[in-house]
Formats: sequence, structure tokens, C-alpha cells
Amino acid sequence: MRFAPTLSAARRMTNIIQFGRKIDRLILTDMLLEEFVQSGKYVPEEAVAVQTLDELPRSLRQCAEQMRPSARWRAWTHHYRTWFVIGELVDGIRAAQEHVMRIMFHDMNGTVVACAEWIRRSSSRWVLYRVLDPSICNDASGRDVWHEREAV
Repeated sequence: MRFAPTLSAARRMTNIIQFGRKIDRLILTDMLLEEFVQSGKYVPEEAVAVQTLDELPRSLRQCAEQMRPSARWRAWTHHYRTWFVIGELVDGIRAAQEHVMRIMFHDMNGTVVACAEWIRRSSSRWVLYRVLDPSICNDASGRDVWHEREAV
């Protein structure tokens, strides 16, 4: 499977919003994460989407298995490189039809190398809301520490 699906995530999102359809939060998270990565061209067009956990290196598989139930992951490979991203909807920062996603980019070892919150302003238009320190997203035990630190 190539990186770009036949009906883009942006177009599916527009159709859902335009027709006022209700959508499951996990499906919405999936679609927003896919749209975010496509719109930012974070992954080369030649990259092939990873479909199952078994296709991931062990370190990234562990990241996917240990993430919060409300988070979703996406990964792509090209040659010997893997791009791995985890995204989660953020509550409390939403206005009108805007959604906020916390996005974490991981290296091949499973370490978070970049972490930020992005607001979806319109179809395929994402605006950086705030940058988070990747060190608070990493923990030796694999726990999700960003939520623990926000509560403090």
C-alpha cells in the first residue's frame, strides 16, 4: 500500500463535517493523525504504510502496545527507515470545528524526538499550538508521563 490513500484523510474529514455526521473518537483520531502527517509531508511519498504491529521493529511495537487507549499510531517504511508517529486528541482547547492533536514523533529506538500540540484550522491546515519537551514524553518504564506531569 502506498502512502497516500485514494480518498485523502482531509477529504473524508471535510465530508464528515460538511454533513454533520457523528464519528467515533478513535476513528476521528485515526483520520486526523493521517491527515496531519499527509498535510505536513513528514513522510516521503515512496514510503509504504505499516499495517500491523508485527511489521514494526520491536522498540516501536512496544511504544504502540504501551500507548494510552485513546491514542493512535501510524508508521511508514522506506528502505531501512521507519517513521513512527503517535497522536491523541486533546480536550479543553477546542473551538467550533477545530480539533487539537498531541503528536509525538519517535526515532527507531522508540524514543520521542519531537512532541507538540497542533490545531486543525481547516482541511489539511494545521497550526502549531505549543511545543512540548520530548523528555517529559519519555520514561524508562514506557508509561505515558505527559498526562501525569500536566496534573501536577
